Amino acid sequence: MTVLEHALYGAVWIAFGVFHSILAAESVKRAAAPVLGRAYRLVYNALALVLTLAILWFGEAALGAGAPVVIDEAWIAPRVAIMALGAAVLLWGAAGYDRARFLGLAQLRDPSRDDDSEALHVTGPNRYMRHPLYTGAMLFLWGRASTEPEFATAAWISLYFIVGARFEEKRLLARFGQPYRDYCARTAAFLPGLRWLR
Repeated sequence: MTVLEHALYGAVWIAFGVFHSILAAESVKRAAAPVLGRAYRLVYNALALVLTLAILWFGEAALGAGAPVVIDEAWIAPRVAIMALGAAVLLWGAAGYDRARFLGLAQLRDPSRDDDSEALHVTGPNRYMRHPLYTGAMLFLWGRASTEPEFATAAWISLYFIVGARFEEKRLLARFGQPYRDYCARTAAFLPGLRWLR
């Protein structure tokens, strides 16, 4: 990958991150309510999935598969372990949420289960890290990366998760107030025990 290709790929991920964060804003939700109503969360998630797949396809089509990065055989087992840990954290993190509400399906069936009625999650994996789904995804992506484009994808998605978490936490702080501030003070963002990543 050339510097220009890296910059182009990064620009696409940054544009996605900005667009995704704008769609998560309360003002946008209110503006879309007359049109989408209770389907907003479902449409938001579906659009995010389609755009993510389109960007990954763009990365493969425009940048090519890329030559494999030479990785010493001694690193194969640690990479597999990191991928497995990432998958385990993702599954553990997903188990701590109401998946129907998370996807936006519950809101269609029951209007009382809107986003505003969801409680603050501080148990399970959230007891040890504030963003277990992001942590699991980042571990998985970095563990599987073996080509330059895959390393670029892992880097850009990780950056998106780190920056996006800041915006997400501002919304959660506005919603839950002091209980969320206390939760942030005692719980690391991504890696348990690393308080400097609060």
